[in-house]
Amino acid sequence: MPTPACPATVPARRPAALLAALLLLAACSGGAPSTTPAPAGATILDVRSGRPITRDALLRRLQSAQFVLLGEVHDNAEQHAARAALIEASAGRRPALVFEHFPASRDSVLATKPAGAIEDWLDAAGFDRKGWRWPLHRPLVDAALRLDLPRYGSLVERERLRPVMRGGAVPEPYASLVAKVPLGADATAALDRTLVEGHCGELPAEMVAPLRLAQEVRDASMTDALLRAQATGHPAWLLAGNGHVGRDYGVPRFLAALRPDAATVVVGFLERAADGSLPPAAERAAYDVVWVTGRAEREDPCAAMRRMAPPAPTPAAPRS
Repeated sequence: MPTPACPATVPARRPAALLAALLLLAACSGGAPSTTPAPAGATILDVRSGRPITRDALLRRLQSAQFVLLGEVHDNAEQHAARAALIEASAGRRPALVFEHFPASRDSVLATKPAGAIEDWLDAAGFDRKGWRWPLHRPLVDAALRLDLPRYGSLVERERLRPVMRGGAVPEPYASLVAKVPLGADATAALDRTLVEGHCGELPAEMVAPLRLAQEVRDASMTDALLRAQATGHPAWLLAGNGHVGRDYGVPRFLAALRPDAATVVVGFLERAADGSLPPAAERAAYDVVWVTGRAEREDPCAAMRRMAPPAPTPAAPRS
């Protein structure tokens, strides 16, 4: 299964507490061999063949694509540096960068450059520095600004996502996209499994459908931003969590339906298992290429979830 879009660090025992926390988190092969290997400690694999490829071979694939989707594990600094280097190496093609981390409504600010402290610019552009643990993503932001590449946001803001998760109408243009490209049965099952596993198996059954729809809305927003970016004549690159870029239920299904003739390359940025082994084939299967890095140091998210869960109510005294 692809890595969930965000770490599971929300209470899952009570729907109301879960909804509140989730709304906060919502903001929470190729080519002939070359002389440039993968960076030290990293492994790049062509998923179809299962064979390692070089960084140069990957770059050649990216340079021939109209859409490039680069996943991430949000708290893995090694992956952000690797993706920034891919952007630098592809600057000649002037890719338009679509960020999961900036709201779609702040594109006018995102198109500017910082006049002073970059933190002030980030705040004006709607970047949640605490939620995204700035400066983890600084290599990506610095590359985009230094190269003056077109920049787009795709985050659905909390006030627009909150009614969706409570059963309200999906806002446009996302409603039309979700209706036009519905999830199939297999994709629905895969996404539901990811949601449940991402919440340590404690997600209440009644919350699965709202969370599934919220994920679809976020994917539709990213797709909309990619289409707008590509319409300007630039190749469009998405920088987002692995759960959004996978071909099983993420953004690629929208692109396959809406731009079937466009060349799309999906790169999942995954982590090695705790014992140092590569991710299993089932986890790699949602991508065209996987770039496997070391594991970021982090606390067990399920342990954090259990601490955040509201305490169980005290049982009432038995009747005499």
